[in-house]
Amino acid sequence: MKFHVPVGQFVRLKASIKGETVVREYTPAVSIVDSNKEHLKLMIKIYPEGKMTQYLSTIQTGDPLLISEPAGSFCTDLVNSTKELVLIAAGTVYSSWRV
Repeated sequence: MKFHVPVGQFVRLKASIKGETVVREYTPAVSIVDSNKEHLKLMIKIYPEGKMTQYLSTIQTGDPLLISEPAGSFCTDLVNSTKELVLIAAGTVYSSWRV
């Protein structure tokens, strides 16, 4: 299965955990060098109290996990159409403002 998430976009993971529907947003870990679009790579910190992260740490091949289409309003086209851009690191992702 091919799965491409443009830079600046995110996906939502949805799972039924102990009878509760849990949805969380994650930004793919993308490398310019790694252009393999056969896999979706996520860098996820496992939190002791995190419902989704605890579930993700225990799933096996074949366990159900719904993944949304790419979403988000940031597009790299914005970078090409502005003269100045400020990028601020925020955890494992970045935030941007056009100047």
